[in-house]
Amino acid sequence: MKIRLWFKENYLLIIILIVAITLRFIAVKPGYNQYHGDETAIWGSASQMVKLGTFDPGRYDYPATAILINAFLYKVFFIPLFWIKYYLDNIGQLLDGTVKFPPTIAEVQRIFGIYIIGIREINSLFWSRYITAAFGVGTVFLTYLLSKKMFSKKVGLLAALFLTFNYRNIMNSHITLPDIYNAFFILLALISYWNLYKKPNTKNYLLAGLLAGVAFSIKYQYFAVIPLILIHLKMVFENGFSFKKLFDLKIIMSGVTIILVFLLTNPYFFINLEIVLVKMEEEFRKYGMGTNSLNLFPISYLYHIDYGPVQFLLVITGLIYGIFKKFFKSLFLLSLVIPSYYMFIYYSHGGFYVRNFIPTTPILLMFASLVIWEIIDFVQNKVDKKISTVFLVIIMFATLYIPARNSILSSYGYTLPWGYEALRPWIQENIPKDVIVATHPFDKSNLGISNKTTEFNHTEAYALAEHVDNKASYVVVDLNWASLPFYFWMDYGFDRVRDLWNKPIEILGNTFHGLAAEELFRYQIKTVSKPWQSPDTHFVVVKVPEWPKVDMTKIKNFAFSENQENWKIHGYKNEEDKKRYEYNLAVGKLQKGSLSLVPGGVTYPTVRITSQPIPIKAKYLYKVSGFLKTELKLPSKEREGFLRIDFYSDNPDLEKVGITSSVSSRVYGTTDWVEKIIIDRAPDNAKYLTVSFQSYATSVTKIWMDDINIFESVIPVDDITSQHPYTKDIIDSNYLYPNSHGNL
Repeated sequence: MKIRLWFKENYLLIIILIVAITLRFIAVKPGYNQYHGDETAIWGSASQMVKLGTFDPGRYDYPATAILINAFLYKVFFIPLFWIKYYLDNIGQLLDGTVKFPPTIAEVQRIFGIYIIGIREINSLFWSRYITAAFGVGTVFLTYLLSKKMFSKKVGLLAALFLTFNYRNIMNSHITLPDIYNAFFILLALISYWNLYKKPNTKNYLLAGLLAGVAFSIKYQYFAVIPLILIHLKMVFENGFSFKKLFDLKIIMSGVTIILVFLLTNPYFFINLEIVLVKMEEEFRKYGMGTNSLNLFPISYLYHIDYGPVQFLLVITGLIYGIFKKFFKSLFLLSLVIPSYYMFIYYSHGGFYVRNFIPTTPILLMFASLVIWEIIDFVQNKVDKKISTVFLVIIMFATLYIPARNSILSSYGYTLPWGYEALRPWIQENIPKDVIVATHPFDKSNLGISNKTTEFNHTEAYALAEHVDNKASYVVVDLNWASLPFYFWMDYGFDRVRDLWNKPIEILGNTFHGLAAEELFRYQIKTVSKPWQSPDTHFVVVKVPEWPKVDMTKIKNFAFSENQENWKIHGYKNEEDKKRYEYNLAVGKLQKGSLSLVPGGVTYPTVRITSQPIPIKAKYLYKVSGFLKTELKLPSKEREGFLRIDFYSDNPDLEKVGITSSVSSRVYGTTDWVEKIIIDRAPDNAKYLTVSFQSYATSVTKIWMDDINIFESVIPVDDITSQHPYTKDIIDSNYLYPNSHGNL
């Protein structure tokens, strides 16, 4: 009877938890591919602990607590379960004696390595992901408990619902990183602190210290200790201050417990202190500790992607309401949030890794839930109950639409095969073995490419023309590697908020790598992708075009022998940017006179000098040749300077990318004049062509450009991209221009 009553009273919570479980567990396998470098810090270390029978995690970029949790659950649950599964799968061989029971020591080791933990510990990868998913569900339940204790059951249910559909919480519940564990133990610690506030006995002080210690031992973050100190100070001052209460034995015992928990869970931290300190220094440099520079990018990310504008604004409104109407409760929660945000958006570059905001999200969603119920109660009491119900439905839809959409697509995408698995058989069947394939070295073996290969990389051959120079017939574009040049905008303050608050697609698309990638995509023959909300390895396979051999006539020449021939600077933000390009009368290819790039910084790598629009014929083939020369001999990985052509229709806007755009290869390995060539077909609606001279890293070396010649075919040519084997699949720009680091 009591159980039935409990279900009746908590059916909404049960429904929320069922949805939370479904969204988190359904996508664990296959989930994200097995090559996330940071995942091995937990599942790889836990596997080694189990295999070697040690408590030494072997790496110290994270504390050992999450690793110990995983290793413990391997031993008490997953390993016994997989032994049972092994014998059930081989019940026939067990009965006929082919499989021995009990097995010999050698057989135990063989079976364990192949069938239990898996080849390359692949099974333990998924074990840890299931564990992480369970902790993700736990954060939903703990959010409900904390909200209910501090505010009301209604606030708890709504906050739990919001977290159920929170994109970052769901996505990171599919990957074994410490952030979900961090969120779980922070919430558990906050619950214990609030219990302590309501009942300040020795047991609750010790429990609070225990959970504060565990929370600190997940990611070396002190934030979870601050609310405990605040609660203690509140009780010290509540009924008259005294030093006896301030230094009460219970708070001292709580502090000692925090230290003991860290010592007991991380003994090898001190045994290998010298190694740990080196690793910690690396992490400090990686995170840019002491930067003291405001970064608004993570705030924009929460606004656009994780929360959505409506939920984000409700969080802000809830914070304001909470501070004015429920001051101490708000202060208690914000005593953890504020130091965390200070650390990640000001003191360090940690905000670049937006998963660092996962632990504070449940708290902020509590504020959104609080203010929603206050509004609903006001409407219900002052206006009409039916209207309040309609208002609740509308606000729920508006609040959940973006995060729920992202979350559902994320979980759906992770039910699909890994990109490597999907593309490998296609490559074997469709790419001839006697051609050169450009691919990233990491992808060659994973995709089973046996051809002779050249490198695709943002620091090496990237543009189509560079692969032509390398005689590649096909290019396998791994969008994880292709997207690496597009993170430069994810660190900005108020001075650039107008340009960068919304992801600056036009700026990114006007850089060398943006132009080059979009050109490659025009010649796609195969795409392998999931929704961008499911980060994985996405691929675009490109067939290098073979243009028909047709007669061509020269229609334009720029010799720059007397002046810059009306070429103008575009893509600049200020007068300093414009100083990067100038006319140079002293240097030239055939005769003196050229345009030059003067080394120096620019606001964005879009600054270029461009010809006036040149009338052309749609559907005709065009060849643009010109010469570039660098002052310094650049290594291959630092190649710079390129030509660019854009086709436009009516009223060309030279600040924007044309209907189509193509780029030349870049210069490296010589200080002589190097000819650069671009060949492309004018789109069906093109009327004008422009030629530009541009660079990506403008501060590297001086570069000259001279003797530009434009040739036009005497007859129109067919659009080869409309013929087999080319395809016209739409490639989501979020793959190339991620919303965060790797969209993770």
